[in-house]
Amino acid sequence: KHSLKRQPPGTLVHSPTTARGGEVRGSPGREMLLLDFATHFISLSDKKTIQSDKVLRAFYGETKTSSVFFLTNSQRKQTHYTMSANPSFSSDELEISKGTILGDHHVVEAFLGEGSFGVVTKCRDTKNNQTVAIKVNKSDPEILQQAKQEIFILEQLQRLDPDRCNIVEWNGYFLDGERICLNFELLDQSLSDYIGDRNNQGLPIRELRPILHQLANALFHLGSVGIVHADLKPVNIMVVNRHESPIKVKLIDFGIACNTSAVIAGGAVGTIGYCAPEIMLGTPYDEAIDMWSLGLVAVELATGLPLYPGEDDYDVLKFIIETQGQLPDHLLESGLYTDCYFIEDNYNEQRWTFKTQEQFQDETEYQSKETRSIKLKCLDDLEQLLEVRRGPENGQPLFVRLIKQMLALDANQRITPSEVLKHPFFDTGLSKRAPCLDINSTGGENLVLSQQPSSWNSHESQNSTAVSKIQLNFLKRTGQHLNHLLESGLYT
Repeated sequence: KHSLKRQPPGTLVHSPTTARGGEVRGSPGREMLLLDFATHFISLSDKKTIQSDKVLRAFYGETKTSSVFFLTNSQRKQTHYTMSANPSFSSDELEISKGTILGDHHVVEAFLGEGSFGVVTKCRDTKNNQTVAIKVNKSDPEILQQAKQEIFILEQLQRLDPDRCNIVEWNGYFLDGERICLNFELLDQSLSDYIGDRNNQGLPIRELRPILHQLANALFHLGSVGIVHADLKPVNIMVVNRHESPIKVKLIDFGIACNTSAVIAGGAVGTIGYCAPEIMLGTPYDEAIDMWSLGLVAVELATGLPLYPGEDDYDVLKFIIETQGQLPDHLLESGLYTDCYFIEDNYNEQRWTFKTQEQFQDETEYQSKETRSIKLKCLDDLEQLLEVRRGPENGQPLFVRLIKQMLALDANQRITPSEVLKHPFFDTGLSKRAPCLDINSTGGENLVLSQQPSSWNSHESQNSTAVSKIQLNFLKRTGQHLNHLLESGLYT
């Protein structure tokens, strides 16, 4: 079955979770970490929270052998997990309801989100009357392992200033029976919800610029301590206070984050639609996968729509190739999963040929789906798309140049966080002087906007596309070649 294709016969993936596609990749000092956990638990002031020895066995018992899981594409799809102040979930499975006391002094006031790991709750700490976000992990052995790995990463991140580094502030953990609870600062809403509140129209350059700078700053600091986030996407980016201007954002959810030195080629991490090519192909990877994800997040911020949505890695690779061209040979040659998607032909100039939809379906029984709302024949056409959706803005050409560097197919050619922070896009003076693209110079024939809403969406609902009269007038002034857009009925 295609769902097991990521693990060729004999391949083992050591993983703390089957929900996020994460993996414990032989983290150094693992046995010491387990002992530290046991010490922390035993030293808790209220030892009655350790109600059985199952928790200790879960931590001690895996020092010799680690759990092995097969990860499927369905397990890597979007999970509705936020740390928003707007409750939207409840939890009967965990027997948690409003008024439940977690640990000794955290009273549940609302449910903020959920995932296969468990739930995120809004709680009031009765000791200091502060409101916090508590991530309640299920007591399943796999989830315990995931929580353990997340704490291992969060402890390393405590070396960083969360406000200066744009990462969520972690306040430690506690036990609720056999469940591990992680205590975080309460933030306002996810970037996904923030975009949704704008009717998925995208953000103006002046608002996008500081957000992108803050996220590059977060990646820079993660890199300084050798950590790969591995699941960067709009729902894992939180707005601190939506009413501030400019808004401040923070990176959350380190459930599948890992140390750069501990990654193993072939690990299925991240969320389909935001994964770098090296992840989908099973080649060695590093922190550059986060930069690829940031590039896709940036496009989504600007347009309000995901660039490469997909229900399967095959679809995503197909979209990438159609927009950015064939992947480099050296990337394909080193991929553990290359032959899942490509056919090797040593007699042709192009050594690897992407499988047709029919070929892929015959092999896997998966039927490829068209889930894009926007289709670009090249990344340069992104500038044209931005002008169509928002009208011309200062900085659009530099933004597109930055996106192309973020989405370099070869990870070795991808821009780094430190280079992003120095990019001229963030020099507002240069952005104002940068010339705008003349739509007539490219003809507009490469731009396609789908009338049908995407069946895949990073938000909970897909809002219909609308264009203001100002934008419509701009279209009429500049684009005889865009008449097909006006006649399509998409713009009224």
